[in-house]
Amino acid sequence: MIGWTIFNWFCFGVCLIFMFGCDKDYLSNLLKYNAATAIYIFSFVNAWRTLPWELSDDAMTGSQFLCILAVCGSAIAYIYSFFVMTMDDGLPNFKFIEKYLSIDENNPRINYKLFKQMYALHPDKFHFCNYSWDYNFIDFSLNFFDYLRASFLIENEEKGPKSRDRRKDYQRLVSEMQADLEKDLLAVQKEKEQAFQEVEDAAKDAHELFKALSKYN
Repeated sequence: MIGWTIFNWFCFGVCLIFMFGCDKDYLSNLLKYNAATAIYIFSFVNAWRTLPWELSDDAMTGSQFLCILAVCGSAIAYIYSFFVMTMDDGLPNFKFIEKYLSIDENNPRINYKLFKQMYALHPDKFHFCNYSWDYNFIDFSLNFFDYLRASFLIENEEKGPKSRDRRKDYQRLVSEMQADLEKDLLAVQKEKEQAFQEVEDAAKDAHELFKALSKYN
């Protein structure tokens, strides 16, 4: 009983951190908030079940009475905190779904593979607002599962300096490879033109030689 009561308050403290200390516009924080809420509810149910409700006031010990107050107090404090959070930010899960529906509405849909490739090559052309995603100012959308994966990808790029540095290195690498490929294509084209010119010159020489031989004949 005492153990579940302590655990219940610990879970409530974790819930408070994700309620008010994290930006739930990020999908990773939203999932952590949902997980913390689920664990708190689990701890509250188990703590509630261990309380000695069948005992009378005279038979109840001081620690049992304090556990009852603590568990009931955590429930009241959670409900109040939840109410304050929704007054400021609304319901986080509903807001996330609302954002997806507004992005997905009447916009051309692409798959995650294309999104990931283009985001790696041209991240500056992507713009992510709360209710609009666009590439070079052309709105687009993804299916819900791809939207979740894309949200994680964007978070990792925005949060991690190592990821941003890696992306810049990747862009430099791709640019170098593209430049080398263009040089190789130009060199091949030049060789083709040179070979064609040599063949053309040889044909002219052969034609002139043939004309000269024809005069002698």
